[in-house]
Amino acid sequence: MSQRIFLSLLAIAFIQWSCGPCEGCSAMTEKEEALAEREAALDEREAALEEREAAIAEWKVEEVPAEEDETGEEESIEHPIRLGAHRLTLQWIGWDDPGTAEVSYEGDSRYRIVGEQRSVDNDDYLTIDGILTPKDERTFVFEGTVAYQVSHNNGGEVCVKEGPLHFRASGQRQYWRMQEKTNCEGGMLTDYVDIYF
Repeated sequence: MSQRIFLSLLAIAFIQWSCGPCEGCSAMTEKEEALAEREAALDEREAALEEREAAIAEWKVEEVPAEEDETGEEESIEHPIRLGAHRLTLQWIGWDDPGTAEVSYEGDSRYRIVGEQRSVDNDDYLTIDGILTPKDERTFVFEGTVAYQVSHNNGGEVCVKEGPLHFRASGQRQYWRMQEKTNCEGGMLTDYVDIYF
């Protein structure tokens, strides 16, 4: 390579280096920064989920009282859901201030659940009233009404869902989540209605 060509190439390289990053480099840098921000947000979300799972695990599980059979003797029934009070949440209202749902045994593998969660900040609420019937060891079919109102969703109107609805505990989760998650507003808006173990 002649000295003249080499010096020309060296001059072009120097000009490109001294003028700062090119448009392609700037776009790449912006993409890398956006990716780093997204990864940081995902890390924060995972940490929050781990804290939530740890908090759920700490919630005290009450013992199920034995029931009496027809002879008046106590008969131990292994219920697929603990009787008594359970925490109840809708993520839009918040996981930090859960509501309460009472579960009682109706007989014939049917469990009545009645409860609500109310926002501490505004008039948002969630209510549940109906019957849970076990479908398998991690799933219940719900017949009844789940209603909720969130000021910034569905135009502030009440979203009402009536059974059959399905509550399922997937993986290692310590709660049953309603599987009919699409908000009445439609689109990509998703609601997480959870009943905790």
